[in-house]
Amino acid sequence: MDSSDAIDPRGGVSNEVTDRTAQHPLGTTFSGEQAPRRVTWIVLLAAVLAGVVAWLVGETDLVEVKPKQFLMNVMGAMTTSSTGESEMAAKVASAARVYGVLGAALGLSLGIAGYLSRRKPVKAWVPALLGAGLGALAGYATSYAGVPMFERSRLTHPVELMPSMLLHGSIWGAIGAACGLTFGVGAGVRPILLVRCLLGGLVGALVGTTLFETLGVVFFSSDQTGDPVSLSSGSRLLGRLLICVFSAAGVLVGIRERPRVESAKLSIG
Repeated sequence: MDSSDAIDPRGGVSNEVTDRTAQHPLGTTFSGEQAPRRVTWIVLLAAVLAGVVAWLVGETDLVEVKPKQFLMNVMGAMTTSSTGESEMAAKVASAARVYGVLGAALGLSLGIAGYLSRRKPVKAWVPALLGAGLGALAGYATSYAGVPMFERSRLTHPVELMPSMLLHGSIWGAIGAACGLTFGVGAGVRPILLVRCLLGGLVGALVGTTLFETLGVVFFSSDQTGDPVSLSSGSRLLGRLLICVFSAAGVLVGIRERPRVESAKLSIG
C-alpha cells in the first residue's frame, strides 16, 4: 500500500491528495502566504511616489489659506488684522487642502497599482479617478470635521498627545481606508478581500500615525507635530511617507491568503 494511502475506519482504503499551493487573489499562483514580489514592489513604490508628490504639492502656496484680514480701530488708529475666527477658518481650510491632496495622491497611486497588479486589467482611468476622488474626499471631509474638534479638545485634555493622535488618526485612517478600498477595486479582488483591503489600509495608517506621533516627540519636538499640519518641511515629509507606506503595507497584508489544503478522498471497498 502506498505511503499516502490511509486506512478508512470502516475497512476501506482512502487516498488523500493535498495541495498546499495558494492562489493569489490577484490571479498569480504562489507558494506560502506572501504576495508576489511584483505586486509588493508596485504597491510600495506607488505609495512612496504618492507621499513625495503630496509633500511637494503641500509645500507650495496652492494649499495654504491665509486668514482673512479685517479693518480694525486700535487705540484710534485704523489697522488690518485677523480674528480668532478667521485664523481658525484658515487653519481648517489649509489642513483640508493638505490632506485632500494627500488622499488624492495616495488613492490615485494605489488605484493604478491595483490596475497594474491584476491579470486582466480594466481601463486604467477607472481605478485612478475612483482613488483620487475617494482619497481626496476622505482627507478633505475629515479635516473639516476634525480640526475644530481638535482645537477645542486640546485646551481641556490633560494628555497633550491624545488630541493629536485622535485628529491625525481620524484623518489619515480615513485616507488609508479609502485608498485601500481603491486598490482592491483596481485589482479586481473578491468582495471579502475588498473589505480586507479597506481594513488593511485603515490599520496601516493608524500604525503610521502612532509612529509619526512618537518620532515627532523625539526628533521634531520644536516643530509642533501635534498640530494639524506640523511646522517643518522635514516633519511633514516624514508624516506623508509614513502614512502612505504603512497604508500600502496594510493593504498588502490584507490581500494575503493563507495556503489552502484541499483534500480528495477515494474510498475503496
